[in-house]
Amino acid sequence: MQDEKDQNEGLKQSYRALFWISLSYIAVFSLGSLTGRWYLSLLFEVAAPVLAWILSRKLLTCRAAPCDTTLGFSPRPIPRSLPYLPLFVGGVVGLSLLTSFVEEKLGYVYEFPFGDNLWVALFAYAVIPALTEEFFCRYLFLRYLTPHSRGGAVLASAVFFSFLHGNFFQIPYAFFAGVFLASIAVATGSVLPGVIFHLVNNVASILLHFYAETALPRILLYLLLAGIACGGVWIVFTRKRLWAKLREIFASGGIKTVIRELFCSPLVIFLILFIGEAILSIWQK
Repeated sequence: MQDEKDQNEGLKQSYRALFWISLSYIAVFSLGSLTGRWYLSLLFEVAAPVLAWILSRKLLTCRAAPCDTTLGFSPRPIPRSLPYLPLFVGGVVGLSLLTSFVEEKLGYVYEFPFGDNLWVALFAYAVIPALTEEFFCRYLFLRYLTPHSRGGAVLASAVFFSFLHGNFFQIPYAFFAGVFLASIAVATGSVLPGVIFHLVNNVASILLHFYAETALPRILLYLLLAGIACGGVWIVFTRKRLWAKLREIFASGGIKTVIRELFCSPLVIFLILFIGEAILSIWQK
């Protein structure tokens, strides 16, 4: 009984730590959007996860809450993770098409602010988000939550990641992406495969935006379908190892406790704010 109480207290400490880390991240990130200049905005976007990391290491430290120190940035898992890349992109594309259909039915149109410069868009909306969001939403979140439940950590980080987008129609495929990327990070012990996946998905979206009237969309579609086929074959041949990894993650217990505490923690303030903003954006349209 005492062990269970200590575990619950440790989980509460983890969420309190994540609240202050998130507060610093979101505050600095939001300041960037107020500058009015893209290069200053990027500077704040880079500063946000750096400050969050300093806060987690220096002010809160792993002594303030249980922390998983096995998760890192090793490049070794990248080659064996690549067969799952087309499945990740295909899932995101499929869900985004579904939400786009719902958008049209509701008369809501959301356009990403990529601007007119391809290189600026690639750097600002592909490279920087892939680095900062994976570091914040996967590395920091998972390090604090996996000691309590690996499956719970994956789902809780995905919930926060999806709401962080602040757009109602992005939540479904952002949640899928969050679960996928967090699962890879936990299974491999590295967030770098997730950075690659995130980067490729964002780059593809930007290229489709800038070259929508060319043959590029069809070429990328053929590449995606071929990749999904190859990924499916890979899963068939590695299914036993894959299912073992998934069972190890999601059958570890404690999932309900981690999710319940997410919505009882200070982080729920951010969740309410972002989902409220998402709903208001639809209402205003």
